Amino acid sequence: MNVTLILLQTLNGIISLGPKDRLDWGGKADKSHFRNRTLEVGTMIMGSNTFKAMGMKSLPNRKTIVMTSTPSDYSSYQSEQLTFTSTSPIALLEELQNQGVGEVVVAGGANIYRTFLEAKLIDYVEVSIASKIAYGGIPAIKLDDVNFETDNNENNVEQNLVDLKFVKTEMLDENTILIRYKVLK
Repeated sequence: MNVTLILLQTLNGIISLGPKDRLDWGGKADKSHFRNRTLEVGTMIMGSNTFKAMGMKSLPNRKTIVMTSTPSDYSSYQSEQLTFTSTSPIALLEELQNQGVGEVVVAGGANIYRTFLEAKLIDYVEVSIASKIAYGGIPAIKLDDVNFETDNNENNVEQNLVDLKFVKTEMLDENTILIRYKVLK
């Protein structure tokens, strides 16, 4: 199964400006890319905060799986195209593969990105970079706090990296570039 992480970020790596951010700052070209890729793939996985930011609705013609610690909180939203789960990422992907799903998109947010990356479940990363710099917000990957005075063990530095191989770039519009990488495992 191919697992592609798709994200929109500012130049300085911010994916959301806050809880009410609808990502309109990304522009029409990025929204079109996201729509086309998720329609092409057919199944996407996101966290509950991303689901809330998208207006708490499923997108048409694709299956949306929302990862949450409290699936019962969303029982009124459940449908054939929209499911909620507290299953681990590994178990979820195994279940989808057993259902015949060959590819999924991981669509956010920061905690979901990190969880899938740390479990080494991501095969590709597609980053849309908008020509914006944010003064605050949520970074693409939730980072650990590093104390440079006590956390200077050089043996641990490399474990905090995911190796990527550049695949291609594409200009989505005059202000947004898409970069696609393959994750080296």
